Amino acid sequence: MVKKKMNKITSGKDTVYTKHNFLNNSECKKYIARALRPGKEVLKRWYKDCNSCWNDLEITITDEPIVSKVHKYIKKELDINLKIRRAYIQTWMPTTFSGLHIHNDPTETATWNSCLYLNDDFEGGYYFTRNGLVIKPEPGLLTLFKGTEVSHGVGEVKKNYRFSLVFWWEI
Repeated sequence: MVKKKMNKITSGKDTVYTKHNFLNNSECKKYIARALRPGKEVLKRWYKDCNSCWNDLEITITDEPIVSKVHKYIKKELDINLKIRRAYIQTWMPTTFSGLHIHNDPTETATWNSCLYLNDDFEGGYYFTRNGLVIKPEPGLLTLFKGTEVSHGVGEVKKNYRFSLVFWWEI
């Protein structure tokens, strides 16, 4: 079987690389089973200060084999040798969202970001960029983009939980 390389999607100055079916459904379900499912108390805090809630929405996986699998794939397909800064399983609850932003924290060394989407049984929750690029999460879809340059966000999750693996990479 011929392995399809990462697709390059562009809109204006925004570029995102994607690979469908990077994980199979069984692998996605294993991560979903581990994901946090926060409730109303976390949601109340989210509305006061969403940055105060991330620890209730993430499980660290930085030292797990999936990080090496993604790293090797990106290096092979795009010849970019990234080093992991951090990785986690992330949960988005209904009514949560993220407006357009870039990762510009001067203390942060990560410049690239990847998401590996785990489910699609939710409403909303699309990834979008300032220049009109929109990606509908689907199980096993891997993305890679330069988080310090691509202004991006997550549309409001309207129903059910949205789960993904998030990777922060540095060069």
